[in-house]
Amino acid sequence: MKKILIPVLLLALAALACGGTPTPEAVTPPPDGEVGAKEAIQTYARDVLGLEIEKLWAGGTAGDVTLPAGLQEDVDLAVSLSGETYFGLWTEGIAMLAYGDGEVSGDFIADIENGTVAVFALRRNGDFPADADAALTLILETYPNLSRYTWEPIPSEADYRFNAANPESFGIQSWSLELTGTTLKAGVMPGVASQNIVWVVAASGALSKPFEP
Repeated sequence: MKKILIPVLLLALAALACGGTPTPEAVTPPPDGEVGAKEAIQTYARDVLGLEIEKLWAGGTAGDVTLPAGLQEDVDLAVSLSGETYFGLWTEGIAMLAYGDGEVSGDFIADIENGTVAVFALRRNGDFPADADAALTLILETYPNLSRYTWEPIPSEADYRFNAANPESFGIQSWSLELTGTTLKAGVMPGVASQNIVWVVAASGALSKPFEP
């Protein structure tokens, strides 16, 4: 099974918090007509989440992800169904974008329309939220475009998790397309050194099927 490389998410973010910088492998330029990892992640983050990422290392890769229990399995399954996976790392966080329904055709826009699954996780300074309302406020401050959705809390004892009740589509204006058949989840979990990990998982098309009830 193909898996995401967000190499042990909490450990990677902890390394960033301590000033460490993982050494990336060489990035191969994308073929003509395709969109490279850096542009794809930055565009998705900006248009779907309202998140601007300036200094981003990105490339294609594979490995493991750490997310709240019950969600990681769905993400791994969605990634296994994709055709391509991009990974990104910057000072505040980490990201993954997988796309394509089983394979990629070389037509990037068509492949994105067929299916996507994205994982973003940012570290934020401050005390762990006192309640679900405070956690949701932190999520919406981190990913401003998520404020357009209605959020429902998911019961959890160790962290805060939410599911968007009305994510009919994700608009990606930069690519002039709408992603349909969408799923959107977000949450806050404890990090290290008075920091929190604010994460979001977004899926569309064929890659949203593992998240269906």
